[in-house]
Amino acid sequence: MNRYQVWLQRDNGIPKTVIVDDCYYEDEARLLAESQYGLPVSKVLYQGKSNTGQYQHDLEPPYPDYNKNIFRNGIFDLQVIGTLGGLLLLFVFIQYWYLFVGAIIIATVYGIVKDEN
Repeated sequence: MNRYQVWLQRDNGIPKTVIVDDCYYEDEARLLAESQYGLPVSKVLYQGKSNTGQYQHDLEPPYPDYNKNIFRNGIFDLQVIGTLGGLLLLFVFIQYWYLFVGAIIIATVYGIVKDEN
């Protein structure tokens, strides 16, 4: 794929510059810019190859490694265990909240009665 810089003619005389990616030929970039912006094209300049639309192995080196194995280190395992434990505690608290509230009330009343004696 190629990248083209397309200059469009405007009424005020100052050209509008548009960058068009993913075109194989200059005529394709010209037609795409004319159809998208509705302005006549004054000039089309080739700017080189673009990386848009290519596969990851075709890109130049600083690209993200999406195939990285997330199970490589033990930290991931600890995060999963901690997250599952937290979700389990949250589920238990949501399901049995009335038992916890009752236990707090009983403990408070017991503390008050014990202090009076």
